[in-house]
Amino acid sequence: MGISLYRTEAFDPFVRLINSTIINKADSGSGHERTYWNVKSLQSFLDTSGLGVGFGSSRASSWPIAVLSQLGLFGSLMMGGLLCVLARGLGAVRQWVDPETDAVVASVRNAALASIIAMSVSGGSADPGILFFIALAVVCATRVSARRGIAAFERSSPASADGAANVVHSGSAELALRRQRLLAMCQGPVMFKMDGDVD
Repeated sequence: MGISLYRTEAFDPFVRLINSTIINKADSGSGHERTYWNVKSLQSFLDTSGLGVGFGSSRASSWPIAVLSQLGLFGSLMMGGLLCVLARGLGAVRQWVDPETDAVVASVRNAALASIIAMSVSGGSADPGILFFIALAVVCATRVSARRGIAAFERSSPASADGAANVVHSGSAELALRRQRLLAMCQGPVMFKMDGDVD
């Protein structure tokens, strides 16, 4: 504020830079060229009746448009499904994952989503990149491992008199103990003695 009061034209170079790179970008030669190739990519999607022209057969300046024109409608739906799985993350099984694994999954997931956002601005290929598939594999493998651990824990949980498994409300001390045992079971072949077991 003091600089602008002392010299009113001090911020003019920054204003011109923002105007030329962001606000008035569509009016530049580069902006017209990017718009032209995006329109051509969408036209190729219509010309193939929604089948797509294949990987690398069109040139676009946005990842969603490249996916639509190159993979077609069916491929775009499948790519959208993979993106939804990645965006969802661990979901409901997150509370059954140890904090270290949760931090790794969250970091690689956020990095992949950030790369997708960047490619949506200037990506020319339908390939989301190796980071996307690494993050997707990490998320899916962690979810499967957590579900297997939950299933194994439920089989080993004590049952009530009518044979049904006891229901424990979230936040109770018994649930915390069960989670601790489950995490230990997932880390190695450790055997636990349940209440009432006899040596």
